[in-house]
Amino acid sequence: MYECRYCGNVFENLTRVGACPACGGPQPKRLKKDVEEVIVEKYVYIQATPRVSAYYTPPEPTFIQRIYGTFGYKVVFGGIMLAATSLVIWFLYFWFFYRTGTPKDSDPKYQNIIPTAVASVTPYIDDDPWRDTIWITSDEALTLRENTQVVNLAWLGRGEARYTNKSIVFSSDVWQKTKPLGLTELKIDGTGFQTNINGYRYYLNIFQPFVINGQPKVVYLVDSRGQIWKIDSDDIKLVDLESAQNSLSIQISPNPRLSPTH
Repeated sequence: MYECRYCGNVFENLTRVGACPACGGPQPKRLKKDVEEVIVEKYVYIQATPRVSAYYTPPEPTFIQRIYGTFGYKVVFGGIMLAATSLVIWFLYFWFFYRTGTPKDSDPKYQNIIPTAVASVTPYIDDDPWRDTIWITSDEALTLRENTQVVNLAWLGRGEARYTNKSIVFSSDVWQKTKPLGLTELKIDGTGFQTNINGYRYYLNIFQPFVINGQPKVVYLVDSRGQIWKIDSDDIKLVDLESAQNSLSIQISPNPRLSPTH
């Protein structure tokens, strides 16, 4: 099965040129077997028509996916290129016809002045605390579904979850109650939960810390009552899994729906 990178629809058969049959988007992504099972279970099945073969569509497509699904890849791409070209033409027109003033170097009274300003180098500051984190492989991530007490720190982005073999000990004295930006759904299911963040659905365990793509400075966690907590990444201390598991007051069951790593 193939997933369109633009409209998000999933097809078993592509066009003769290898494009998405729905919007015409090029280079669709081939899905792994475990991802196909999740899609068949969660996506909406659309019957075939004389123009388009049967396909699966996301139950809650993002704004961008709806645009590509409605207008098609060629129309959207052409509109973007037209807008970019218009912007460049406008900038060049403004640059050549609306510049005001002349360079000071052309004024004789400034030609003998020695500049006093000294150029300095502005250091680049990388504020992503997870840049050097080692994430486990997709196969290792799948084995987590069979284990108990899974509280591996997770990074969530574009529908996938990445995991590391480290975690964080939760304490309500340090963490703060909150609701993450972009979260629109949260449902507890035993010792696991499902959530929808920025249009993508994820499955994790309670007391499993996670980071949301685009919000690297904050770590979130859901407790057994469905309350969401947060802590600044500067205030955390990563510990080994055994230490985090020993701090749990409940037994976390295996979660066969744990979000995979693509």
